[in-house]
Amino acid sequence: MDIKSHNIKTEELIMKSALEEFRSLFALYKEGTLSEEGKRKCLELAPALHPATIDDTLFVLEVRNDESVREYTAGEKTNEEKHIPYFYEHYNEFRIICFNGEKIGYIRKKQDGIISIALFGKFQKYGIGQWILARETGKANILVDNLWSLRCFQNSGFKITSYNLEKKKEGITGN
Repeated sequence: MDIKSHNIKTEELIMKSALEEFRSLFALYKEGTLSEEGKRKCLELAPALHPATIDDTLFVLEVRNDESVREYTAGEKTNEEKHIPYFYEHYNEFRIICFNGEKIGYIRKKQDGIISIALFGKFQKYGIGQWILARETGKANILVDNLWSLRCFQNSGFKITSYNLEKKKEGITGN
């Protein structure tokens, strides 16, 4: 293994360790059983938010097109031609999520208060989304089969207030 490969592997292990530690501390934090030292460590590890800038255009596109994000979102995979003008018009609605010094996703709050959050797949299911959403207010539209996102929003204090129904094909099916 060359030095570069070794360094990348080491960085991945450090990130994984930090994610696991955050998940454990955050679980104790939610239970209310975390010591003051544990709270301090949890806050040190906690993800940070930074306002998006035009420089984040391609990063947000990469997150939007990540397979684990696409799996549960409406719409098609997008390309630079469509994304760049869209992002230039709306970048002020985005904040970039960073963990352990690395950009890992974004949260968007539209003018109408609709919130969406997206993290690269390898950063999902560590409590990062919950941590971020617990500090937000607004509304979310979640696809019916996106149970992970529904649970994340609910565990962050969001409540189901309505159901949206859609019919894609006209006519009555069955007998």
